[in-house]
Formats: sequence, structure tokens, C-alpha cells
Amino acid sequence: MEYLLEVTTGAERGERHKLPLGSYVVIGRAGNEIQHTVQMAAGGDRLLGDELLAIAERHIAARSDRGSSPHRLGVRKRMPDIDFADAGISRNHAMVFHDQQGVSIVDLMSTNGTHVNDAIVADADLRTGDVIRVGRTELRLLVVG
Repeated sequence: MEYLLEVTTGAERGERHKLPLGSYVVIGRAGNEIQHTVQMAAGGDRLLGDELLAIAERHIAARSDRGSSPHRLGVRKRMPDIDFADAGISRNHAMVFHDQQGVSIVDLMSTNGTHVNDAIVADADLRTGDVIRVGRTELRLLVVG
């Protein structure tokens, strides 16, 4: 099964971002005043510091204990970052994963938190139709096919 994140509110309303099996995506803020100081990887995505990578690895490890594999972030395909022109979103706000267990999200110590169906979450398993809110931007998880 393939999933999409569809932007339902905000300046980027209507955008759709694919989330294939075995992949993950970073959600963050675009166009901020300190963008020039952000370290970027060769592919154009942000480099994530050790603290954020550790959060992602703990999330993956917890999912692995429930039957998901493989265990490491490095064996997953990173999709292009999803950046929003929304001052309420942190530079590196959250990560969304799609693995054998389904789709999940983990907050990356964001300033304003990550919400799923209006509940603030540190991490959560997602279901089709769930609404993710970061800043003033909302995304809905859709299944394709």
C-alpha cells in the first residue's frame, strides 16, 4: 500500500506528497530568516543533528519491537523534505515513517508540538484519514490504490 500526505490547510493547500513503503520524510519550515545557516545534504535536504537522529532511531526501535524491520534509519529511503511557509512550524518539526507496521509520526522537539486529530503527540501510529497539524498547517493521511 502507498500513502499520501495531502495538505488541507495553509499556503500549500492541495499539495500531495507520496510516502512509499520503506521511506520517511522530514516536515519543516521553509523560507525562514536563518535558512542560509542550515546545513544541507547533497540532495538538498537538511542534515539532521545527532539529537534529532537519536529521536528518530528510538522511534524506529520501538516500532521494531512490535515487528517492524529493518531497525535503522539509514536503511530507509528519505523522501524530499516537506517545507511549509508557516512561522508556527519549527525548522525540523517532525518525521513521518512508512514501514511494514504502517505509517507513524515522531515530533522532533518542535516548539509548537505535533498534533494528530487535535491531540498533541510525541509520536503516534497513523491511520488513513488522520489529520496531522504542524503550526497552522494541516495534512491528511490518504491511501493510494
